[in-house]
Amino acid sequence: MASVINVGGPAAEGAEDHLADVAWPSAKTGWYAVGVLAAAQAFSGLDRNILNILVEPIKADLGASDAQMGLLLGFAFAIFYTSMALPMGRLADRTTRRTVIGFGMTFWCAATAACGLAWNYTALFFARMSVGIGESSLNPAAFSLISDYFPPKKRGAPLSVFIGSQAFGSAAALFGGGAILQYFAVTGAQASLPLVGDLQPWQVAFLCAAAPGLIVAALLFTLREPDRKSLAMGQTSAGPKEDHASVADVIKHLKEEKGIYLPLFGGIAALMFVEIGRGAWMPTFFMRALEFQPAQVGVTMGTLALVLPPLAVLISGTVNERLARTRKVGDAMFVAMATVALQAPLMIATTLVDSPALVVGLMIPQALVGIFPLVMAPAAIALVAPNRLRGQITAVYLLSINLIGYGLGPAFVGFLSDTVFTSPDGVRYSMAATSIIGMPIVVGLMFLAVLRINKRVTGVA
Repeated sequence: MASVINVGGPAAEGAEDHLADVAWPSAKTGWYAVGVLAAAQAFSGLDRNILNILVEPIKADLGASDAQMGLLLGFAFAIFYTSMALPMGRLADRTTRRTVIGFGMTFWCAATAACGLAWNYTALFFARMSVGIGESSLNPAAFSLISDYFPPKKRGAPLSVFIGSQAFGSAAALFGGGAILQYFAVTGAQASLPLVGDLQPWQVAFLCAAAPGLIVAALLFTLREPDRKSLAMGQTSAGPKEDHASVADVIKHLKEEKGIYLPLFGGIAALMFVEIGRGAWMPTFFMRALEFQPAQVGVTMGTLALVLPPLAVLISGTVNERLARTRKVGDAMFVAMATVALQAPLMIATTLVDSPALVVGLMIPQALVGIFPLVMAPAAIALVAPNRLRGQITAVYLLSINLIGYGLGPAFVGFLSDTVFTSPDGVRYSMAATSIIGMPIVVGLMFLAVLRINKRVTGVA
């Protein structure tokens, strides 16, 4: 396995020679698949993040505390999203990947609708957990698919498009959720369903988020399942009937490559703790600290989420592919680490200022560079992990970053708001404290990952 990432050595050149003879799908086929997968990723962002702008009305309607809302925002979703990642990754390594995603997406859309029909906090909590079960099917299978649609030197842009597309769903959640809340607040309208009765505006928002994703779920079954290529093992396979890896194989590989995986996974996990914790509470920060109305929050944050991700995807994809062509994997990780170091002071300052214009100004550079670590990590996994293990290794990666990010980030901010920073706008200090605690850990672990990868590539520390 070591030879795979040793991009400067003879073994790596042999792997490149082998891949030059492999028949890859056409660019048209690959990019059609990326388009459908990106749409699925966008709807995962919509259904996952619609709750973020609904915190205040749900809290008022169900009588929940900030700590309880933090559990809804993070832990309720993460508990099965993370625990199901490993079996979903194993399923992606053994079966048809498009089918795994298609059925998973159908399930999470139904679960989002169930959130809209919840009648109390407990019902909403269990429906939110079900969204996590469905969404756990997407990333392990999609990363594996993309790695078999495109050769290594051309994966940067497809990965960037796939990962970055979730932001479009987040933008739709903000625009749509804010508009729905504002419409009912201004008009005093009342929605109802047969057999269900009257609905609260936040329930309508969930139902509106759930329905259109079913169309994309159907499109997933039109994808061509590509042959499985094995960069690390120097083999190809015609499909899911290849020699399958056991859990023991996965554990053995993780131990062999722990010098790279531990700081890489740990650094991204700590970054997700900060980013997801802050992101989940950012609409509430705008409402409580800056006194924005829901529609204003939707327009402001939705516009940022709609405009900046394409630029971030373009920048990160271009840089990643250029570094891949020059075979400087360590340089790619250094870029990712540098962007994290740049984000740290901006994150801390964002929620401590009172000017909405300054808040937005501080958010822009964070959005432009924030995707770099998220693109570099799966690209590194694709280089290190054998194909027959890639889905499961990706699942371990996703489990670690999402268990820490979604499971603890939003809950930690809510806990601080209930127990430490209890003023009406105390959420701003809770978000700043989360950044102060988490970002030094991120920078340190990413720096260690860079050292380890550079040592592998160059043979010197």
